[in-house]
Amino acid sequence: MKGFHREFVKVVDELLAPGSCILEAGCGAGWQSLALARLKKYRISLMDFSQEALKYAKTIFECENLEAEFILEDAFEPGEAKYDLVFNAGVLEHYTFDKQVAFLKGMASRSRKYVMVLVPNRLCHLCWFWRIQKSAEGDWPFGKEVPLTDLSAVFNAAGLHFLGQMFMGESWTEEFISGLAGLDDRLRRHILEIHRSPLIPRSQRSYLVAALGSVSVEKLEIPAGWEDVPQPVEEKISEVYAALADALALKISADQQLRTLSVQLVQLHAEQKQLRRRLEWRRYHIVDKMVAMFWYAWHPNSVN
Repeated sequence: MKGFHREFVKVVDELLAPGSCILEAGCGAGWQSLALARLKKYRISLMDFSQEALKYAKTIFECENLEAEFILEDAFEPGEAKYDLVFNAGVLEHYTFDKQVAFLKGMASRSRKYVMVLVPNRLCHLCWFWRIQKSAEGDWPFGKEVPLTDLSAVFNAAGLHFLGQMFMGESWTEEFISGLAGLDDRLRRHILEIHRSPLIPRSQRSYLVAALGSVSVEKLEIPAGWEDVPQPVEEKISEVYAALADALALKISADQQLRTLSVQLVQLHAEQKQLRRRLEWRRYHIVDKMVAMFWYAWHPNSVN
């Protein structure tokens, strides 16, 4: 994640002047804000509706002796426009389109310039591998989410001026490759080499897609890297992909359970067979003893 933080900080640094005010709306642990605070050139604020999330974020800031403002508020509610950038990462993908619009409106009400959101990128195929494997193992930590490729429609619906989007987080994707179970080191190295090659476009290498909007109608100078959406993508398509991934994870999990049960069934049959042989041997042993007892009972003179 450190590689992504360096990338994210560089993007924000190209967008804002020193001394700008930044708010992370829906901060969770606040890792992105922490990365920005390390520059010591912006005024950082973190907002969340969860007291526990803010408490945790405050702890990690205190560990590095960094200052920030911590605000207990609901981002869906309107606020005061006093920040140059209002952003979040890993939030909108958990909501429906209408909820996304409402969330962005709350963010926009607090901004006097920019709004930025980062969500998982639907085009990143290796992230689907990681997600499906984790879900099949019952180890998926992020709940229901819908990776996206186009945020222009939701920005426009929220009344924001869509400025462009950027694919980010290539190094984060590599962490997913390293975390995939069942690969030997040789195959893992080959996958990483292919992933880093020009064969795979950036849109498919990147874990995240970032979208940038403005609350102002004024034409703003945008740094290089922010691009228009080539072709708008319907929201339903992203939902279908997410549903297919969840269904595939359930199938893989069921197949794994079936294989486990089959192995257990074979073991039970083997144990049953072995138990049957032991019982048969004990039965013959008991019969032999009984025959011997009767024989000696009828032939007492044969006992020495």
